[in-house]
Amino acid sequence: MDQLASATNYCGDSALHLTPYNAGTKGLFPVSSVLVSGANDAILVNAQFGASQAQDVVQIVKDSGKTLTTIYIAHGDPGYYFGLETI
Repeated sequence: MDQLASATNYCGDSALHLTPYNAGTKGLFPVSSVLVSGANDAILVNAQFGASQAQDVVQIVKDSGKTLTTIYIAHGDPGYYFGLETI
């Protein structure tokens, strides 16, 4: 997993926590997903294209211990949402 895929970022003094994921060469399309977490809940931006990459995102959500309440798809291209069924 490359540095972007394993990076975890904090939003300054905010209570939000960002966890980005990009499949890199593992994926067909270079789509990034970001889990945005608060104290209890999280939203996901983009669902990936392939089931394998979407499963990686599912693991990130599970590892966060947060309740996924929303999935936001940032673009109408299938690379951003075909992984929804897996998630």
